[in-house]
Amino acid sequence: MLISRLGAAVLLMAVMAPAAVAQTDRERNFFACRVGYATCNPGLLTPDQLEAVESARRARNFSACRNGSPNCKPALLNEDQSEAVNTAHLARNFAWCRHGYPECDPKLLNSDQVDTVETEHRAQNFYACWSGFSNCNRRTLTADQIESVETNRLARNYAWCRAGAAKCDMTILTADQKEAVQTEMRAQNYATCRGGYAACDRDALTADQLEAVETQQRADNFNACLSGSSSCR
Repeated sequence: MLISRLGAAVLLMAVMAPAAVAQTDRERNFFACRVGYATCNPGLLTPDQLEAVESARRARNFSACRNGSPNCKPALLNEDQSEAVNTAHLARNFAWCRHGYPECDPKLLNSDQVDTVETEHRAQNFYACWSGFSNCNRRTLTADQIESVETNRLARNYAWCRAGAAKCDMTILTADQKEAVQTEMRAQNYATCRGGYAACDRDALTADQLEAVETQQRADNFNACLSGSSSCR
């Protein structure tokens, strides 16, 4: 009796297994069709599934068109979707124009957007000039902006000179600035010499500074010798 029941169960499983596999295959195919995979086989879909797949395809296309994707198929859009896609495109173009991107199409801007873009470009150019960037166009600056840019250029150069930067242009410093820069350079050189660095220019030291540097060097050497350092002389 038990053997008979086991045999019946095995037989039932053997009959049901192919049907279950087929059902799983159809479900996988439905998923592949719904998300647009190349493995989709439309011939295996039911009418309801075909309708669902078509709805998903149109929704996917609408998203592609709204985001400006080259995969967009305008012919699949309805009237409301076409309007939404066009609105998104105009907004995207406005942003491109405001940032000066090459994708900008000025012909698509309305008069208010043109004014906004020109104002934005003038502000961006002013910042570029004020910061000393190479893409500055001084011809579009106002008189007040030119004055501000020049003031900042002189201040930037003064800071470079005080820091000993190679970009320093001593010729555009005022007399007071030159004196301050020279004082700063002497102070930096004095600190360099006291630290025992190779960049020290002893000829630029005053008599008092030279004496202080030599005193510092003797003290440093004494400490090196006390500690058994190889730098002891």
